[in-house]
Parts: sequence; C-alpha cells; structure tokens
Amino acid sequence: MDKQHKASIDGDQWARCVAERGWLWDAPSKPSSTTLILAHGAGAPMDSAW
Repeated sequence: MDKQHKASIDGDQWARCVAERGWLWDAPSKPSSTTLILAHGAGAPMDSAW
C-alpha cells in the first residue's frame, strides 16, 4: 500500500475496519513505511492443488 492509498484512511478508520472483519493485527512498535498483508485464498479452497 503506497502513501497515496494510505492517506485516504486514518488510524481510527483502520482500527474499526480491522475489528469489524476479525483480522489479526499487530501494529509495529515504531512507524513503518510499508504494510504487508497476507491473505489466503483468492477464491481457491485450502485443499486445492494450487
């Protein structure tokens, strides 16, 4: 997520988004310039060959 996209959501909105969706989130102890989001799926079941 680049700075252009991050500027459109503030900390309170981000926290609410995380809580509503049940995401696990560990905030960094110091400011970070990069966010890495790992997600399973993209439509494939967990037992798929891909």
